[in-house]
Amino acid sequence: MKQGSVNVVTILLVAIIIAGGFYFLVYQPRHQAIPVVTVAVTESVTPTNSANITPTSSVDETTAVIAAVKAAIEKEHGADANGLTYTVKTINGNYAEGAANAEHGGGMWFAAKVNGVWKLVWDGNGEILCSSLAPYPDFPKTMISECYNDKTNNMVTR
Repeated sequence: MKQGSVNVVTILLVAIIIAGGFYFLVYQPRHQAIPVVTVAVTESVTPTNSANITPTSSVDETTAVIAAVKAAIEKEHGADANGLTYTVKTINGNYAEGAANAEHGGGMWFAAKVNGVWKLVWDGNGEILCSSLAPYPDFPKTMISECYNDKTNNMVTR
């Protein structure tokens, strides 16, 4: 191919690309944005004041239990609790279970709602002490099926 032919082909390709871009910018129909409606379902709860939520706040149960559990774990574990991500696995009436995870590990937690306020029942890894559950005799066995009795050194089926 001669140099002149190469220049003509290059010019034609550039012209086609420019024309195609112009067509898509000018003649393509514009798509209208479809409005997105977000609906938040909330109910009134009285979260713990230690969670920095005023008693008149309207928050859903998941938010309330996470706020209470986070405050309690941070109070109990101090700097070791920094950077944890809290999730709720189950809320069953006045009882909840979930996890507090960091980049390389984490633990479980269980909470109970007492007089409208979520309380941390237990957190960590391993065996759950029966003494931690004693104040909550109605805690669902489906969430905690057994606990460790540290007085008898035995696992107890609830």
